[in-house]
Amino acid sequence: MNDAFLRKTTLIALLLSPALAPAGSLFDAPLPSGEVRDIEHVHQATIPGDRWQAEEVTALEAQLHTAFPPAAMDRLLPPEADSGPLVNALLTVLQHEPALPHARYRLRYAKAEVAPMAGPPMQLSVVEVARFNLGPARRSALIAELGAEYVAPEEHFGTAPDVLWRLVTYPLRGHTAVLSAAGRRPLSASETLVCLGRPCTQADPITGQTRDWPQPESRSWSPTLRPEEAALLQAGLSELGLYDHHDSGASRWRGFEWPETVTAGTPFVEIIIENGLSQGGGSDLVIHYGQLMDHEISDLWLRMLAMEPGMADEGGVLVSQDVERWPRPDLESLRH
Repeated sequence: MNDAFLRKTTLIALLLSPALAPAGSLFDAPLPSGEVRDIEHVHQATIPGDRWQAEEVTALEAQLHTAFPPAAMDRLLPPEADSGPLVNALLTVLQHEPALPHARYRLRYAKAEVAPMAGPPMQLSVVEVARFNLGPARRSALIAELGAEYVAPEEHFGTAPDVLWRLVTYPLRGHTAVLSAAGRRPLSASETLVCLGRPCTQADPITGQTRDWPQPESRSWSPTLRPEEAALLQAGLSELGLYDHHDSGASRWRGFEWPETVTAGTPFVEIIIENGLSQGGGSDLVIHYGQLMDHEISDLWLRMLAMEPGMADEGGVLVSQDVERWPRPDLESLRH
């Protein structure tokens, strides 16, 4: 019984149940029953028009191309062809939204599959990017501590709204993440989103609170990609082995393995990036990759903190990794 058959039967069982998207799903509407033949069905489930403002894909792709340094353009394929769906999604949001001095980003990653009548099945990447402006909350905390007369005006902390993006990509002709649909909507005050178990609008840093991190290692770091949040995300994904590295120095997105137990549209990767909140002054990244198809390890965790020059020996980054293991009932019984 192969992986595709197991995933397909799990998905069909879910779709034959009451027509509700799974809790936490990146689908706002259910997919059609049975095999999904048209990518447009995934678009409609991910970015329904009654809730989302559709964004012009061609314009977003043209703007994304400008995010990469000129040195990366001297090649057959453009650099965004290799960077993968997560980095491209974050760059798209960073380019479209105004820069903020204090922000938190939550990325969630899921997969879906379409089986067109003509051609082989194709896996899609579905990425959700939430951006939270933490400037007002930090300003309020400073006013409470120091008094309003000693705190800069609100414009200094950023006034942009909290927003949510969803993007659907697919691999094609050497490109790892061709954008097929994108949508954006503002987040209302009544929506309570959770970032690794904590409120996403929490003013204090979340990344260091997620777990008891092992002692970090210091690494040198000379990113060419900007903004820093995107470069740190790419470095963290590379640390987890999600890029193939070539002798020429180029890196190409390899991607996550789709866990058998995870249905289409259900996220199995969550990423938090905080900017302007850490004591080191740089961006702070946590990646949680769950439901691994491994007989021992169930979850991978990685934290990567970019240190400002002078805060570490070489500027560089601090890296810490941790794992969770699957329960072993056979061993548990021996302990009692």
